[in-house]
Amino acid sequence: MKQIVVNQSVKVPEGVSVTSKSRRVIVRGPRGVLRRAFRHMAIDINVVDPRTVKVEKWFGSKKEIAAVRTVCSHIENMIKGVTKGFQYKMRSVYAHFPINCVTTPGPNSKVEYIRSVRMSKGVTVSNSTKQKDELIIEGNSIEAVSRSAALIQQSTTVKIRISVNSWTVCTSLKRPQLLPTPNNIFFNMLFFECTKVVGINNSCLNKIFYIMNLKL
Repeated sequence: MKQIVVNQSVKVPEGVSVTSKSRRVIVRGPRGVLRRAFRHMAIDINVVDPRTVKVEKWFGSKKEIAAVRTVCSHIENMIKGVTKGFQYKMRSVYAHFPINCVTTPGPNSKVEYIRSVRMSKGVTVSNSTKQKDELIIEGNSIEAVSRSAALIQQSTTVKIRISVNSWTVCTSLKRPQLLPTPNNIFFNMLFFECTKVVGINNSCLNKIFYIMNLKL
């Protein structure tokens, strides 16, 4: 059974202004401006007063009603971003071979090592001065900050793991194929008897019988 109307409100703190038009929300605060469009959701977003934003859904299904809380959470994250900001910390973990991360300051921040990772718009990255091998990613938008951290993590992931054992190559001679001739029957019997002796390498016997077979 569909509910007639479901609504939730978001409190706007002092120093922050929120405007909404055609399901496009703009949040302004001390740290900057964030914009987000919710045009893909059939909901109503109204600024009741300068300190309250109301999100409501009329005659919605179960999934559409759940989207009301989702929109409120996005607006709350935008308010938190323009007032406090978001910060992610990442540390490089390695064994024996060190990982050196070089950060480029400025509006087009990026991390360089074997490959470079460009940060999203409005995101800055820097090396920590207190902790070794630590990157600090900061920004107003939680989506942009988390996306930049994910790009760094994905670029360092080992796509193909090669084991050392898979590169082991056998350098011994190929075992000769002895023809079933009268002269070679004796060597075939002698070869299988010698392999039963402990400490005799099969590859060495192959070489010996191969040379003896050529001399016959």
